[in-house]
Amino acid sequence: DRNTVFMLRSALEAARQVGGVDAELVNLRDLRLEAGHTCEECLAAGLAGCRVPDDMQPLYAKMAAADAIIFASPVHELGISGRLKNLVDRCRWMEREGTLRGKVASGLTVAYLTIAGQETAIGEISDFIRAFGMYQTGFMFGGMGVSGPAVGGHTPWNEDGRTRLTPVENDPWGMMTSRFTGRMVAELALVVKAGRAALSAREAAATYK
Repeated sequence: DRNTVFMLRSALEAARQVGGVDAELVNLRDLRLEAGHTCEECLAAGLAGCRVPDDMQPLYAKMAAADAIIFASPVHELGISGRLKNLVDRCRWMEREGTLRGKVASGLTVAYLTIAGQETAIGEISDFIRAFGMYQTGFMFGGMGVSGPAVGGHTPWNEDGRTRLTPVENDPWGMMTSRFTGRMVAELALVVKAGRAALSAREAAATYK
């Protein structure tokens, strides 16, 4: 979805402007991700990680190495896209092993119609962020970036009643929330990383004594 990618690029650029931040955009449309696999069978057998040979393997490594992750999705039938849901389902083993625990996270969504699922899609993202044990931040009071008519964004309707696709960059509110979300994620990630370094130094000093 072009609008979702545009919002995410805006958020990542805002994150880079904080300083000391490297950010990479991964578009799930460009990856071959097998669907229909469940982690439970391997977990029950005591197997670690995921053994499906597809593009999730390098993506797992990127997620494990990241200090923060922003999940972005267009609204599909009042929820997140199938691609993002498949990603989350394929990360079940990471939840079990605590691989993402303590990382910073947030989300972005783009809706096409007024009251078309921004809240439910963001709710899904928020739920799996908490399930993974990640620290959620974003726009204002822990919310996340959204775009669409329900929040003062563009309208998809022409005067003749026909629909049209409107670029998200024409939605000042949506773009503002995306930039704010990117900045908040970067700032909190830097604070968490510095805190971990300080704790490690303190533990090392205590051990030395």
